[in-house]
Amino acid sequence: RVAAGAGDGADALIVSSGSNLQFLRSGSLTVAAGGTVGVNTAVARIASGASQEFGNASEGTTVGTTTITSGVGPGSVAEVVAPGSQNLRFGSLSLSAVGAGQNSIARVEAGTSQNLSSSNVSLSAGSNAGASALIKAATGQTFTGSGGVTLTGGTGITGSGNDASALIVNLAGAQSLNKNTGGTWILTTGADYGPAGIVNNGTTQDIIAGNITIQTGAGANNVNAPLTGDYVAGIVNLGSGAQTVRGSAIQINNANAPGSIGIYSANAQSLSAFGSLTVQTSNATGAARIALASGTQTVGASGVVTVQVTGGGGTAAIDAVSHATN
Repeated sequence: RVAAGAGDGADALIVSSGSNLQFLRSGSLTVAAGGTVGVNTAVARIASGASQEFGNASEGTTVGTTTITSGVGPGSVAEVVAPGSQNLRFGSLSLSAVGAGQNSIARVEAGTSQNLSSSNVSLSAGSNAGASALIKAATGQTFTGSGGVTLTGGTGITGSGNDASALIVNLAGAQSLNKNTGGTWILTTGADYGPAGIVNNGTTQDIIAGNITIQTGAGANNVNAPLTGDYVAGIVNLGSGAQTVRGSAIQINNANAPGSIGIYSANAQSLSAFGSLTVQTSNATGAARIALASGTQTVGASGVVTVQVTGGGGTAAIDAVSHATN
């Protein structure tokens, strides 16, 4: 347990400052920041000076149930970070900024590549400016293991850096989230200024999941920093390569956001649903989309495909600039 206190600077740290690999073997793990509301800052951190490893595949070991929770104090960050690579094996993983102070982030971040193995993965943003949950890699990222993925945006305020977001992000290289043993994937925006998304800025992105739901929470659903364009929630590939998304039933439902939600690629895209596929909107101006900017888009489903507007003047669409095969 790595738990910060309430006092200003009452930090809890496991830190390796050298160039060697840092190993962690444990049962359940808690990383919890602290502080006090609006006053004291206290962080909780596990950090390596180079790279680090939690559990080991050849040993068959994992760190057990893991919770990373940012604190109530401003800037009270809870994090597992390294300037190099991270190979992290968890029983399950939860990152939460619920109840956190301003700019108090719960994050797992690697300065190069990151491999993460876990059953269920959950990211929950809070109700404060910048109270976000984040998993991020700089040069490539993979997710494996069973179970689902849940991303829930929070409630931020207007202004740069003030979104309360729940994001999985890769900056360069390929991103692959392969949890093909099933589980439910749910991406939900927060009430306002709370985006939720899986974003790749590198090369290719591959998603293999169980049921996938992309939806909006009740509220105004504005955003300061969209995932791309006006997207407030979704699976987004902005990389130089293609995107592949495979799931069981896939549902995209925009009931509240004035912007867009959905699945988007800057280049070629292939989407397969081994069940039903639904793209719908029910609000005045928002959109639900499966779309790409260039290249070929292939969309298929073994069940019923539904593209519908159930109320309001919004848009529901499967569209492509270049060419689409449905």
